[in-house]
Amino acid sequence: MGSGLLPLVQTIPTRTIVQYLLIDGQRITAREGPKRFLVYGPKNQQRDSSNHYGVMGQVAILDSLCDSVTLHVEPYGKLTSANYFSQLRVLATKDILVDGSRKHVGALRDTLTRLNIDICGEGDVYGVSLESPTGVIVDNIPMRGGSGNVFTKMNRKQLSDFYAETNTRLIILQFGGNVMPWANTEERVRGYANSMRRQIRYLKECAPNASLLFIGPSDMLTVVDGEKMSYPTIAYMDQQLARAAAAEGIAYWSLFRSMGGEGSMLAWQEKGLASSDGVHFYRSGANRAGEMLWAWLKRKIEESK
Repeated sequence: MGSGLLPLVQTIPTRTIVQYLLIDGQRITAREGPKRFLVYGPKNQQRDSSNHYGVMGQVAILDSLCDSVTLHVEPYGKLTSANYFSQLRVLATKDILVDGSRKHVGALRDTLTRLNIDICGEGDVYGVSLESPTGVIVDNIPMRGGSGNVFTKMNRKQLSDFYAETNTRLIILQFGGNVMPWANTEERVRGYANSMRRQIRYLKECAPNASLLFIGPSDMLTVVDGEKMSYPTIAYMDQQLARAAAAEGIAYWSLFRSMGGEGSMLAWQEKGLASSDGVHFYRSGANRAGEMLWAWLKRKIEESK
């Protein structure tokens, strides 16, 4: 149960949870709240002297200007298992108090769908997790606009401690699409794939008990001589990322090939599964991609028996 990890400062809504911050009972915007730093953001959004970003790759800083906030969480849309939670986990430094206590992990008295918690002190807040004490916990960690070349910039001990404490057994990476406008030559594609090998090795070292799965980019459209077509290097990118994953001994799923290969995004648009920008799925398309991934996983599980 539960939606898993959430950043303290949420700038983009999720499919399961609505969250916002209050100071003195008044709702504030993300800009009015604690300062936020992103390891995958532009230079002016990265920390100057610390590589402590937490497992989400982002951190909110509580200081004397904003020393106490209330986080409100409530369901978005219909109730599902992702809206119910009975355990709260706050990832923060020791100087942060949660509801007046230094204990950052604890079972709640009842199973809840909404919650107010008071967070105060001076220090770093790396995220809040709403989960259940038992079962499989799934955390979705979006790094919008990121290329994936960021994990080696994150503190090794902090990542290792989190993966060990939470018994992380599977890490799914999905990267490659955001670099396509830049990766317009085979040399650049190979360079990017090699850089991702370093990221994969780093995560394997931080989470030695976890399996890794890399999901490659979807088909993506651009305009060449006035005609919509797939990026010229998208198939090569998919191939090189698959080779990088194989070289590092992790699994790879080709979303590109599962969609139908080059030009398939046009077909997905015609079926109402993808937006007019030729890059992003509609929710129906995202659901379809998820169904294809699950079918592939089940087939691989059966083959391994």
